[in-house]
Amino acid sequence: MGFSTPAEQTQFLRDAPDFERMLVESGIKLVKLWLDISRDEQRRRLDDRRTDPLKQLKVSDMDAAAQTRWSDYSNARNTMLLRTHTPLAPWFCVRGDEKENARIAVLRHLVGSIAPADIAGSHRKPDPATLFPFEPAAIADGRLAA
Repeated sequence: MGFSTPAEQTQFLRDAPDFERMLVESGIKLVKLWLDISRDEQRRRLDDRRTDPLKQLKVSDMDAAAQTRWSDYSNARNTMLLRTHTPLAPWFCVRGDEKENARIAVLRHLVGSIAPADIAGSHRKPDPATLFPFEPAAIADGRLAA
């Protein structure tokens, strides 16, 4: 979409893990969530936005272009996840086709990740079918949208 040059993308992928390491080492609790959605669900939501008066402000010209570049976006996502997922700053993936399940999973994950230990230890964990730690196998095994 022309938001950045290939050189800028390369620099970002090189610098992001070091930057995130510095944040974590300075005491910041960094939580990285990748909200994933299937192509069919994205198409359905975009169609809803075009016809629902309450959602029409969410529509942009970029939406149509994004659907035609789904494969490019997926490849960029895969590269970004692979290059910026580190032990100090791991990615967690959220399957977002079912909005309510995704929202609940994110909230549970955040409570478990950043709440004080006495609170974090007493809450339910997110459903692993909805929210899971990123691993390279998720790209090929269907956990992430293709």
